[in-house]
Amino acid sequence: MKSAFSFIEVIISVVILSYLGVAILNFNSFNKNAMFKNIKKQNTLLLTSPILTLKDKIDNAKVYKLNNLVTFKNLSDEDRNFLKSIEIKAKKRLKDKLFLYNDGKKDFFVEYGSFSISYKENDPLSFMYIERP
Repeated sequence: MKSAFSFIEVIISVVILSYLGVAILNFNSFNKNAMFKNIKKQNTLLLTSPILTLKDKIDNAKVYKLNNLVTFKNLSDEDRNFLKSIEIKAKKRLKDKLFLYNDGKKDFFVEYGSFSISYKENDPLSFMYIERP
């Protein structure tokens, strides 16, 4: 009767444990990268949401400052400087017009296209917009 593990059994168990360790580290790394990417998207959406109120006034060549898009009555100088430091770029591209109907006097249609907003070096957030002209 055998009272200890053989050398081959120990080597196989070490290899299996090392594969499990590497898999856990890779999974943890993937989760960390996904978390940071989601935090950047959340910050971009939070800081750029006031530009969504501009709707059709968006100029693709213009850089907007957050301070000009929001209005606060009682704001400290530090907060006001923070809002001035945030620069937002927006791009609105018309894709097509969808004809709905004609009532005999006027054509009714909606326009749709892509709308993207970006903040700093973060990936731009893309939306689809639909509006009636």
